[in-house]
Amino acid sequence: MDTPESLVPWEGHQGNVQHPDGIEGPADPESPLPVGPEPYTRLHVLQYWSLCDAMVDERVDAMDLASPKSGFYWYPISKLEHQIVNVRHVAHHAAQLADRVRAARDIGVRWVGSGRGAGKT
Repeated sequence: MDTPESLVPWEGHQGNVQHPDGIEGPADPESPLPVGPEPYTRLHVLQYWSLCDAMVDERVDAMDLASPKSGFYWYPISKLEHQIVNVRHVAHHAAQLADRVRAARDIGVRWVGSGRGAGKT
């Protein structure tokens, strides 16, 4: 994908809903669309992950980290800084996921170097 216009949505993408980001808000009573997407199955998530994983090496190899531009007109930082921000962004969402798992299933996350033994943390 070189431009937003060249993006081809995944075949399982559920864009025909009132809240395509999955964060349901108030329903528009005038809309014939469902409020939010149906939950994805484990198989769907694994299929999407496989699709994304297959693109990583090629896209990383093609990246110009020396570029003074991020590649997004609204984000005036260098490409290298943009990737550092991306790593932080992914870490943030990983922490959110760990928090949700912990809250939903009372399952702790064992951090490397935490000095704690096996079991809940």
